[in-house]
Amino acid sequence: MTQPAAVSPASGEKRRIGACFAAAAASYDHAAALQREIGLALLDELSGHVTMPPNGRCLDLGCGTGFILDQLAARGVAADHLFGADLAMPMLEQGRRRRPGARWLCADAERLPFNDRSFELIISNLPVQWLDGLERFLAEAARTLRPGGWLAFTTLGTRTLAEFERLCRDAAQPSRVNRFITKDKLKACLEHAPLRLEAQRRSRHVRRYPGAWALMRELKQLGAHHLAYPTHPHLHARAAGLGGRSRLVALERLAGLRYPEGVPASYDTHFIILRKPD
Repeated sequence: MTQPAAVSPASGEKRRIGACFAAAAASYDHAAALQREIGLALLDELSGHVTMPPNGRCLDLGCGTGFILDQLAARGVAADHLFGADLAMPMLEQGRRRRPGARWLCADAERLPFNDRSFELIISNLPVQWLDGLERFLAEAARTLRPGGWLAFTTLGTRTLAEFERLCRDAAQPSRVNRFITKDKLKACLEHAPLRLEAQRRSRHVRRYPGAWALMRELKQLGAHHLAYPTHPHLHARAAGLGGRSRLVALERLAGLRYPEGVPASYDTHFIILRKPD
């Protein structure tokens, strides 16, 4: 098999994102109910197209602590055929303790340290929005999949956390909601991908929180500091010196008035399944 190209260092922004997730490794499993829900939905979607290959090699990109690998093992995939890759080493360490038979690698999804045609199945549940570009991710997946192999991934769309962004804006609280891929950009990337689109759907997953602070606290526990301005450590410190605490109090007050039954956090989720031609 052809050796992969030399792996270049991750971008500075990606290293910062990796550091956020690394710091959240201890709290991630407790806070990741939505991620598990979406991951199970992705696996159900995939099962309608392909049987999990018990003797085929499966890679989970952005594996975190290994929830998807646990599900693949429960569906019959042999432990020594399971691979997990993530930028956050503490996440990998937790996964390795729970499932030592799998193989765990600290790796960038856009610069994979694997040979060509290494896997029958690649799954990636909600890390794609943190990458520098979807095109490189799709190219690397195509390179490392065997002919006839499958790629299944989820990513977040532009309506994600729209309610929280409006709340911040109306409370004059600066927000830093992440830039998510537009429908048109996603369509263009998939049309030009070296893989064949087999299925695509979009759904809205909503969770409610007792207040804006509770939502921001969970984002921090997940490592998603970059989703919202107040939870970003450096920006939060800067805001605190400019009367930021009073703005956060105003945000919490407005959240209670507007959403007495709980602050909604919506996740606009794209489910994508592609296949490499034989």
